[in-house]
Amino acid sequence: MKRSLPKMENRPSSDEKEITILEYLKTLLTQKNQLSQADSETTSSANPAFELLPNEQIDSLAKRFPWFTVGAAALGLAAQVFANGRMALFSLVFYLVAGGSLYFGFRGHEWVLPLRLKTEGNWRFFTGRTWLIIPGLVFAASAFLLFSSQRFTLFSTVLWTAGIICTMAGLWNKPETRKFARASIMERLQHLLREDRAWLFAFAFVVIVVVWFSFTRLKQVPPELVSGQVDHIYTVRDVLLGNAALTNSRNLVSEPLQYLWSSLLLSLAGNPPAFASLKLGYALANLAALYFVYRLGAEVFDRWVGLVAAFLLGISFWQIIQTRALLGSGLVLPLGCAALSFLFSGLQKQRANDLLLSALFSGLGLLTNKLFLIFPLAALSVSLLWYLFNRETGKNGVFWTHILQAMVVSAVVIVPLLRSIVLDPRAYLAPILSRISGYEVTLKTSPLPIFLSNLWSALGIANWSNRSSWVDGLTLRPALDLVSAAFFVLGICAVIFTMRKSIDWRIPALLVLFPILLLPSALSMAFPMENPSLSRAFGALVPSIILSAAGLRALGSALFRPSPAPQKLGQKLIFVGLLISITVGLNYQAAFVDYPSTYRQNAWNSSEMAKVIKQVEQNTGFLQNAWVVGYPYWVDARAVALEADRADQVLALMPEQLEQTINVLGFKLFLIHPLDTSTIEKLQQLYPTGTFAMFASSIAEKDFLIFQVEP
Repeated sequence: MKRSLPKMENRPSSDEKEITILEYLKTLLTQKNQLSQADSETTSSANPAFELLPNEQIDSLAKRFPWFTVGAAALGLAAQVFANGRMALFSLVFYLVAGGSLYFGFRGHEWVLPLRLKTEGNWRFFTGRTWLIIPGLVFAASAFLLFSSQRFTLFSTVLWTAGIICTMAGLWNKPETRKFARASIMERLQHLLREDRAWLFAFAFVVIVVVWFSFTRLKQVPPELVSGQVDHIYTVRDVLLGNAALTNSRNLVSEPLQYLWSSLLLSLAGNPPAFASLKLGYALANLAALYFVYRLGAEVFDRWVGLVAAFLLGISFWQIIQTRALLGSGLVLPLGCAALSFLFSGLQKQRANDLLLSALFSGLGLLTNKLFLIFPLAALSVSLLWYLFNRETGKNGVFWTHILQAMVVSAVVIVPLLRSIVLDPRAYLAPILSRISGYEVTLKTSPLPIFLSNLWSALGIANWSNRSSWVDGLTLRPALDLVSAAFFVLGICAVIFTMRKSIDWRIPALLVLFPILLLPSALSMAFPMENPSLSRAFGALVPSIILSAAGLRALGSALFRPSPAPQKLGQKLIFVGLLISITVGLNYQAAFVDYPSTYRQNAWNSSEMAKVIKQVEQNTGFLQNAWVVGYPYWVDARAVALEADRADQVLALMPEQLEQTINVLGFKLFLIHPLDTSTIEKLQQLYPTGTFAMFASSIAEKDFLIFQVEP
């Protein structure tokens, strides 16, 4: 059998109009406006047998209430209630019964999970200015050498950027000519109001809710600064001052892209680095994640799955906490969702340019967080599944071309990271080795049993429990709210049942992504008590949300089937509204009530100390002489300095340095831990006329001493 190979041309013909990367991205965005047309491309039958039924039987099914599907939803919610109550056996039994009920609903044609049809086309590789790859690689190699200073200098950054642009331009392909009927915004809006009001209102509702969740209470959540966040802010300050390092080893996350992103936004806004402004920057970036998760859900299933997925992601307390904790996860979702979205669309629609964009975003992800070290494995697994499901159609050449292009693009993008690793491999690898091996502590047993135990625990992160710290999570509870967690399991069942009737590579690819993206957490073999971690397993939120949306889509298809006489529509809408209200309420409670309350009880009250300094300054004029006397496991003096708008002033003072303050002129203020008796005695000896006062904190056991010395 003759196999078809990807089309390869060195240069486009002179009469072809080339398309730029920017224009290509614009065409992707305009496709979002072709929603009605896009829905026609989804299969109306993930259950093909439904189409073969007589019309009379279809009408009978439409009039019958979907008891099995609704029962599965109720049983799933009950199962998750038991899981939240740590009653594993009851939860397992109810989930099994819920899965069985959902299966009977599937067999009875109560629900259908639509899958988007494949867009036929010809693969096109190397149809652009292929020669640009050579200067792109030369620029990248030159930047690699110039990055030996371990800094982003202007010249080296320009060369690196030129390398990325030239490599992408050299591999960029001229898509086949497609002409879309462009309607004005008013015409599209009128069409939606006339023909698709349900979608329009649902879309508007989702936008309003997720935007509100993204930006509400930015100053209060989280309420206090901790050392990891202080390091983050000071690193951004360094970048703004022109000292942009390739990696930042003092930070929990050393990769540079997030700090460059924050610095760019602050430069455009003209604001100094502050806790709230950095949280705002990552919240803005996360809006891109909502678009790409919508695109991914719509690419695999339909626009309703995409919309529900964007809604669940936008209000997810897991996402909100990780985005606002300022510990290195701020750009994980935007880049991860973009990489996965373009990967799925590229393979499904045979768009080589989408695969290039997927590689680009994956490379940028590697410059953001070590979590992206697992993305090459995830992308390879998805690509292998696509190849295995299409091996009869002669895709061998396409597969290897795709892998080669991804490797080239990613290598050029991560040139700064590669240079940093070559110059100091220990600084980059130590955090990894300290978790996956006995580099820092001795493993309690052989690695394999620990890993398998960790993986088993990590698989329950969505429904059972997590072991994150109070800084970036809510420990010992499921990572998803009750509704999302229940429909996550039902969504897994729904796609598995659908897979029995529709052979589609995207379903197993979506399922396999979940355990793969849990590996950064499961591989913490040296510290198994840290697993599962919301921060290290953050990437797994994407397939979790898509599967939850798929489960809800199955329920929706059962409740709102086309019918000549809709049955009990009011009750159905009330049921859906109740689910939405519960989901919104639970996520609000977790993100904006439980998390800040737990956080405040554990974090030191640096904001209250800063208020004391500001108040004394108002009473005495400019207060130059303010110190936070060091005490083990107490507040970070840099956090107090940032809260008091004294980022350039060193407030930290060790007890052995107290005598050095004698010759300092002016009013003096010391903030002291109430149990630091040696410091109290020392200050009484040095300043007999000084006065002590106990500051009564609003948080229990967070009081501190104020010692004031008049000039």
